[in-house]
Amino acid sequence: IKLVIGDASSIQGSMFMTIISVTNILMGWIPVVVFTVTGVETIVWSQIPWNSLMLTNLFATFYSSLVVIGVGVTYPIFISLGALFGIPINAVVDVIFRGQLFPVIKIISTLLLVIGFLILLIPLKKAQRISSKIIYILTCRQVKL
Repeated sequence: IKLVIGDASSIQGSMFMTIISVTNILMGWIPVVVFTVTGVETIVWSQIPWNSLMLTNLFATFYSSLVVIGVGVTYPIFISLGALFGIPINAVVDVIFRGQLFPVIKIISTLLLVIGFLILLIPLKKAQRISSKIIYILTCRQVKL
């Protein structure tokens, strides 16, 4: 959104999220119908945990709204750091309170996720310089920015 709009206001951010949500509502049901008609997936409506599903959707909507408001009111990097630290903190809570043990693959995937979030925090100009250096090393060609 920053490349298209620049520094978006909270209203522009809300409009962007609304467009994404409407697109999801309009397009999200098509794979369900296709998989049901072709027999790839069968749906037993009485076995769907509707209460949990609605509660999850309510919290997802609440979270998305808070992210948009948070970016509009505070700094985007502050919101990104909150998302970055939320995943490892949830893993620690699962280990302490639920006694879950994580296999190596889950630990590696969590570390890769954290690295991905950290990459997103790199400023655009610096990321472009790093990207051009990587492209130069891999292809031996100079990239013009």
